[in-house]
Amino acid sequence: MFVETLNKISTMMTDNDRSITIEVPQDVHAVFYSWEKRHLRGKGSYIRVFQDVLLEMAKDRELNLTDHRVLLLILTKLGYENFFSLSQTEMGELLGIDRANISRSLQKLEGRGFITLLDTPGRKKVYMVNPHIVFKTKAKDLKELEEDWALVNSEHHQALA
Repeated sequence: MFVETLNKISTMMTDNDRSITIEVPQDVHAVFYSWEKRHLRGKGSYIRVFQDVLLEMAKDRELNLTDHRVLLLILTKLGYENFFSLSQTEMGELLGIDRANISRSLQKLEGRGFITLLDTPGRKKVYMVNPHIVFKTKAKDLKELEEDWALVNSEHHQALA
């Protein structure tokens, strides 16, 4: 009965409705949110994120607020197949954080396995974001992206040794 009531109400709602009153039986626990549709829809591209990894990142006490802000910026600028290239100065300007703190956060994120620095020609640094956390590619290409991550990450760590 409760689900039927919700279905009837949802078909009666219009774009202008901001709130709704529903009689809920005592043994049913429900939470309803009211929102405006225009605030929900993003514009542009999107990424796919593994929620369990996000939870682990949120619980990671070694990551500070700056690290999380830098990681969120990286995710908003993530290119197809998980590549990211933005200078530390540009990142600092976008976030209002000094370059030294950006540098420390990038090193920490790399050390924790969230990103890896690619060996690319030129001065501009290019990073790859771990596809086991988030990916921006077709779902069918995820396995190939994970294989690329393993190869690039092992080559990078061999170069450091």
